[in-house]
Amino acid sequence: MLHIRKLVPLVVALAATALTAPSAVGSPIEVTNEGAGIHCPAVNLQAHSVGVGCLIHVNSEGSVILRQHIFGIESTADACNMEFLARINESGVAYVYSQQLTGKICINEPCNEELVEEKKDPWPLTGREDLYFNAATGSLIAREVMRLTYCINDIGTHDEVTCTVDIPVVPTPNHQLEFGITGTTGQSEMPGIGTAGFRCEVIGHWTTETGFDDLEITHL
Repeated sequence: MLHIRKLVPLVVALAATALTAPSAVGSPIEVTNEGAGIHCPAVNLQAHSVGVGCLIHVNSEGSVILRQHIFGIESTADACNMEFLARINESGVAYVYSQQLTGKICINEPCNEELVEEKKDPWPLTGREDLYFNAATGSLIAREVMRLTYCINDIGTHDEVTCTVDIPVVPTPNHQLEFGITGTTGQSEMPGIGTAGFRCEVIGHWTTETGFDDLEITHL
């Protein structure tokens, strides 16, 4: 597997078939807890913990493909089942924590805090609404997107990779959330920001579990 040091900025996008790049400026979103009838409170990020905010539990449906590219050379894809908790506020700002990457051919794990062994770094998550051009219909469509910055390291070598990915999110009728898109057709990659030749790719599909906060996402 090709390893890229943590300091190399990388970016990845998950995009639906026939959709091109989003608008440059996204619109804000509003996140509410429908079950409690309140806006999601502020997220409290303290040393070694994440608290308050609305709580969701997210599981991938099957494996998530993680792949890095450098100057056209593609690394061996890593396929991991992904599970995590996240706390989110009313503006869609959140932190992912308690991350678990598992699977027979999963060779990566979430990055640990530098000063606390076995304590995982929270992954920042920010929601917005973007306009995408649908080439099939020739029209613009609005779509909610969660921008996730995650950090993983190789279990054997401990080399770290940090990636930023835009993940489409769709609220379901029962107030669960569906992240990503199913299948692998139509996935597109975006070049790394500020570093020519570097990029990463993620392909996956996640849903939130019942029994946690019932979230509703709307645009402002």
